[in-house]
Amino acid sequence: GAVPARESVGDGAGAVPERKECPLPPVDWKLFSLLHTTDMTRKSSPAETEIYENAITILCEQIREHFVDEENGESSSYRRDGSWLTKSSYDDVMGKVCGCGHAITDVSMDLGVQVIGGCLASEHSFYNHGCAPAGFFSCCWERSGPPDVPMNKDDDGQLTKKRRMQKPHVPGVMTNVHCISDLAAGDPITLSYIATSGLDRNERRKQLKEGYYFDCVCRACSLKNPVALYWETMVKVPEEGCDVDALRSVQHTCYQALLNIRTELYNIFDDDEKEEELLDDAERYTYLIQMCQKGIQNQNIPPCHEVSIEAHRLLALALSLMGRYDEAIEEHLNFLKAVEPVNALFDPVAKGTQLMHLARDRIKMGDFVGGLRDLHYCRDTLNTALGQFHLFVTSVDEEIQSTIVK
Repeated sequence: GAVPARESVGDGAGAVPERKECPLPPVDWKLFSLLHTTDMTRKSSPAETEIYENAITILCEQIREHFVDEENGESSSYRRDGSWLTKSSYDDVMGKVCGCGHAITDVSMDLGVQVIGGCLASEHSFYNHGCAPAGFFSCCWERSGPPDVPMNKDDDGQLTKKRRMQKPHVPGVMTNVHCISDLAAGDPITLSYIATSGLDRNERRKQLKEGYYFDCVCRACSLKNPVALYWETMVKVPEEGCDVDALRSVQHTCYQALLNIRTELYNIFDDDEKEEELLDDAERYTYLIQMCQKGIQNQNIPPCHEVSIEAHRLLALALSLMGRYDEAIEEHLNFLKAVEPVNALFDPVAKGTQLMHLARDRIKMGDFVGGLRDLHYCRDTLNTALGQFHLFVTSVDEEIQSTIVK
């Protein structure tokens, strides 16, 4: 293939930019297509392992030959030695990137679509894991702020906006770690490498073993810690007669459907028939979520476990879409009640987001006092995890102010 060179200013109008050959070597790219579609975190079969070994070995060879070992300029005698670049070193570096990297998120978005990228922040790459973490890591996409727009008078004496020349917006990633629990001097700041959502000990340890290759011995997983034993009694899934994965699959289907219904309802204009059809769909998914709740109860899954908590969140969403705000409020409260005993094992931002939805449903019911109370509680919860200058926290502050005006 070929890639266009940089276009330079020339004398002739409409001149075709000079093109040059692509520097990438003519390798068998089908191999990398196979690599892309293979789960390399597991490499569970000999065939998958062979694909990985061959692809990375060739990749390192081509990088050495075409990019690393070339002359660094015509007048330079310095040659960059690429002998270090091997599959082994590649694995080592990528292991550090995958193990120490963090997701860039927009926590104001719906669960499941919050991750918008990834980053490696060297100053935040040395925290140990804790299932009941002492710290919360936030990583979000930031802009440098709006351009300065001073007010000026035109020739007629009228005030106009004139954009002052300055540097363009500079996007970047803002990373922070905030302590979400009290620490004594010398206590380590731990972060959770997995989602904190009310999983039991076996589930957490399995995820960590498969994703990070270690057996967790944190304070929440210690069988000698009385607090950990209490948490385990609140979330422990029965070893037999229980299919948590099937319940999660049903919940995921319901959630995606409800998000689509909400989007379509938002975009409807003067189409009563379509709106009624969407509300009927929402009601059908409400019944499905309620059936899922019965399945959770029949399988003796604890009220504080992830799937039990998620059922309340989904039901609150469905009921709110149908305008049944009093019932939605009850499910919001059930959610918060289930989270409270295992608060240390639960994502504070997810809790704060639920408080925000609770507040909005109260306000829709005309309960401005209760809505403001919950918005303040939401802001304080998010502030602890994200800091007062995080965009999500400032947006809740703005919502509080607009509610006060109302």
